[in-house]
Amino acid sequence: MQSLWLAIQVGFRVTTKRQSSQLEISALAFAVCAFITYLFLIPQPKDIATPTIINAAANKTLTAEEFAKVAEASKADAFFKRDKYTAPSFLWTEELGVTALMLGTSLSLTVFGSIYLIA
Repeated sequence: MQSLWLAIQVGFRVTTKRQSSQLEISALAFAVCAFITYLFLIPQPKDIATPTIINAAANKTLTAEEFAKVAEASKADAFFKRDKYTAPSFLWTEELGVTALMLGTSLSLTVFGSIYLIA
């Protein structure tokens, strides 16, 4: 609600040819970028109430191979075998992650800079 109110105030000042402070422009730019980030994070799983239980002996030290097996099992249980979350239809790879990071960074810098240039 505060971000919407700030956008209305800045829009009103633009239409009445009044100046806005740098602080207001910065806050508006951050609010727009935060909203875009929120939109991208909507499909992420948010159900932290469903635990992932991994059975392991309390007094045993795990070898590297056993630790790898536990990590593999927890990854599959946490994301693909849950009844409340369906896995995305695409496979997330490291190349896709790097590409998404670069595109997200470029988009956020462009949006943030554009708001300053328009102001």
